[in-house]
Amino acid sequence: TSNEYRINRASSADSGEYRCWSRKENLYSLWSYAFTLTVSDKPQASLNADKTVLPAGGSVTLTCSVKQSSGWKYFWYRDQKSSEPLTTQEAVSLSDQQIRVSKEGEYWCRGGRGGRGGDPLYYTEYSQSVKINTLASIRPVVTLQPNWTQIYEGEKISVRCEIQGGDTDWDYEWKAPDSNKPSNQNEYRISSASSSHSGAYSCKGYMNNEHTTTEWSDPVATFVSMRQSEELKALEMLEHSWTEIFSGEKITLRCDIQGAEGTQWTYEWRPDELDLHSMYSESITITESNSGKYSCRGRSNELTTEWSEALRLTVSDRPRASLSADKTVIPAGGSVTLTCSVDVSSGWKYYWYRRTSEYSVGQPINDQSDTVSVSEGGINQCFGGRGVPEFFTYGSSEVTIKETVPRYRCWSRKENLYTLWSYAFILTVSAKPTADLTADESAVPAGGSVTLTCSVKQSSGWKYFWYRDQKSSEPLTTQEAVSLSDQQSRVSKEGEYWCRGGRGGRGGRGGDPLYYTKYSQSVKIYKLGVSAVFFVRLVIGFLIIPLPFFLFYYKHKSKDLCCTRRAQPETDHQYENQQPVYSSLLHGDESAYEMITMRSPEDAGRDGPSDEYSNIQSPSAQIS
Repeated sequence: TSNEYRINRASSADSGEYRCWSRKENLYSLWSYAFTLTVSDKPQASLNADKTVLPAGGSVTLTCSVKQSSGWKYFWYRDQKSSEPLTTQEAVSLSDQQIRVSKEGEYWCRGGRGGRGGDPLYYTEYSQSVKINTLASIRPVVTLQPNWTQIYEGEKISVRCEIQGGDTDWDYEWKAPDSNKPSNQNEYRISSASSSHSGAYSCKGYMNNEHTTTEWSDPVATFVSMRQSEELKALEMLEHSWTEIFSGEKITLRCDIQGAEGTQWTYEWRPDELDLHSMYSESITITESNSGKYSCRGRSNELTTEWSEALRLTVSDRPRASLSADKTVIPAGGSVTLTCSVDVSSGWKYYWYRRTSEYSVGQPINDQSDTVSVSEGGINQCFGGRGVPEFFTYGSSEVTIKETVPRYRCWSRKENLYTLWSYAFILTVSAKPTADLTADESAVPAGGSVTLTCSVKQSSGWKYFWYRDQKSSEPLTTQEAVSLSDQQSRVSKEGEYWCRGGRGGRGGRGGDPLYYTKYSQSVKIYKLGVSAVFFVRLVIGFLIIPLPFFLFYYKHKSKDLCCTRRAQPETDHQYENQQPVYSSLLHGDESAYEMITMRSPEDAGRDGPSDEYSNIQSPSAQIS
């Protein structure tokens, strides 16, 4: 019933024809002519710049427009769309749709209309952004890798954009002849050149965050042709003898071209995954190797060789060394042989390490052969290594070698400083030794003594102790056993004697040792009496007295024996074929012997003896 129909938020559903009529009391008007309302999607403003690089001391003109409908008022923004519109100081208005700016940055615009005040009721979408950059005083340079003047179909080539003196990261824009537009990177790679790649290449750099751009580089022209030599062929050579390599190992391949000596070659490698920066040199080093076939070829300004025959490289996981020992216990005075091996590939040298305990640091053994001989115990491990730079296998499992005779080492620490391990000290622990006792005599002579000697063959530093009658008794005192030296004592009393050695101890009862040997074997010492002396002499007499007569009988079988006795009338007794007669000696008698004279019958009347023996005389003994 109102003369006004308001649509608060128009949508496409509100599109259509609108009519109206009026009434006054009983009078009605006719329907008005139809009014067509078309509701469209919210329009987007469009922003253009007469140039995108701000000249030194100059400005750039921006133009904003909305194609749909009319009656728009335009608003300008820089760096952020949500910011306040630019003021007249920041943007000089040239017309309803144009402004002039003199500051770099990213610009937007939008249109607005409606409303009865200063701010519109309705706005368009923001326009696309336009970047206004300042011009850097740097000109990029386009380079080719490799820098050939002639490129052949199927070859790889890299076009690089280089900005000298730039200390920040640039984004890049390219002008290229082919239909494939290069990316915004500084390098444009052509994996297989064709005639479509012939043409001029130029680039420029820009930094979005600083709204800075360089000038376009000078163009570099390339020409792709089909010329190739079929007489020269490259030969690929492996710098090492092994073709099985391992993940992480570096390996060098070299491309050798036979013939055309003196030609300056540039080299090309495949597969395609190789780094373009190194693929044009005579040799390449593969750091992260992949299994596959590798081939190369060479080229000069006028010639290109054929591809070499492919060399297949097999890449495996890093191997582990293997360690074995012929025995795990070092015999006394002997050694143990350790053997290290790597079961795959070839060309290995071996590195040995030994540590003395579970928590100590391994010390290297200066031997790179596959076998070593060790005479010290410890925890052993080995590695395999080969190539330049050297590649190492995983370490072997540890093998513990024990010693029959343990070795003792030590180290010291002062605050954060640690010494190295000391040299090994060998402590030999043997079974408890037994002392050895000897005597120079087994019987004590009347009024005399016997010397006892005690010794311990093993080790040294012994003090000796003497015992009589019982091993558990107290050691003999210096009055009972007179010390002649550290190992000898003199005793004058019969009995059964023992000795033993002792050492160690720093105090205690009278300096008693901490450790004793076993007791020696016993030695019995006897006392020799007077009757025994006479008995010995008697036995000696019976052995000595008949000796001259046996000699005489042997020499003079038919001779007579006559004896003269002193202090008696001198009388010659003659015997014919008679045996001599002796009186026996009684036990306890003192013996005396007179001159014994032997005569032959024809000498019986002569004075003086013919043979004479020394005599021992005693007034109470006679021989008749």
